[in-house]
Amino acid sequence: MLDLRQELQLYLRCSIRDGKTALFWYDYWTELDPLYLLFGSSGPASLRIPLNVTVSQAVCDEFVKKEYGGYHNVFVSTFGDEGEHWDSFRVVEGEFPDEKDLDKYDGFVISGSSHDSFENDPWILKLCEIVKKLDEMKKKILGICFGHQIIARVRGGTVGRARKGPELKLTDITIVKDAIKPGSFFGNEIPNSIAILKLHQDEVLVLPESAKVLAYSEKYEVEMFSIEDHLFCIQGHPEYNKEILHEIVDRVLRLGFIKQDFADAAKASMENRGADRKLLETICKNFLKGRVPAN
Repeated sequence: MLDLRQELQLYLRCSIRDGKTALFWYDYWTELDPLYLLFGSSGPASLRIPLNVTVSQAVCDEFVKKEYGGYHNVFVSTFGDEGEHWDSFRVVEGEFPDEKDLDKYDGFVISGSSHDSFENDPWILKLCEIVKKLDEMKKKILGICFGHQIIARVRGGTVGRARKGPELKLTDITIVKDAIKPGSFFGNEIPNSIAILKLHQDEVLVLPESAKVLAYSEKYEVEMFSIEDHLFCIQGHPEYNKEILHEIVDRVLRLGFIKQDFADAAKASMENRGADRKLLETICKNFLKGRVPAN
C-alpha cells in the first residue's frame, strides 16, 4: 500500500459537510493536494492557522466572536428591540425549531452561509421543508444572501452560480420604486438607491412567478424581492458593518480563496463611504414587526 500511495492520492477525498471533522491542512477537502503539501511547514505561521485545526475551525470568524460575541448578537443588535427574545438555530449542524413550536414565533431570519443554496445536502432540504411550512403559515421571513436564495428556491425560482461572477464589496442597488407601495415597510420616502455590503458567489437566476423585484444592480437582476406581505429577501448583508467585511476580506485572502487585487478592490469600495445600515435596519425591522412608518 505504501508503494501505491502516490497513485491512491488521486482518489483520496473527504466530504467537508460542516467542516468539523475534515482537517484543514492534511485532508483532501479541496481539488488540490493537502494544503500542507502546497504551503509547506511555513504555511500555518504565514496564514495564522494552527496545524491541527479542522476546516470549520480554520474558516470560522473569530473576529465576530471576540468583538460581538458571535453572529447571533450581530443579528439581534441589528433587527431586535428591547424586551424581545430571539432564538438561533445552526441548521448546518442539524439544529431546527420543532415544527410544533413554529407558531410561537412572530418572524424568522434566514442568514447567509458559505454553502450553496442549490445543493441537496440533508440539512438544506430540511431547511427548505421548514421554509415551505412557514410560507404556508404566512409567517414573516427575512431572507439574507443564502436565505434570499433559499426562499426563491422554495417558491419555485432557480438559483445557481452568479452569471457575472462573485461580489465582495460595498455597492449600490437600484430600488424599483414603482414596485413599492408608499406607506409600506419602506416608508413614504422611498429611496432611489441603497448602499449595501455584499459577499456572495451565487444568485437568484429565475425569480418565482409570484415575486416582485424590489431592487437590482449592474451585475445582478435580483438584489431584493418580496412575495405577498410575508416574504422579504435581500442578496446583500444589512447586518454587516465595514469592520466585519474587512475581516472577512483579510481572512479569505489569507486562505487563498481570492486574489490580492480582488481584496484591494473590496476594501477600496468602503474607503470613503459606508453602507446605508440605518436605513436597511429600519426597513427590515418594519417588515419583521409589521410596522407602518409615520414619515
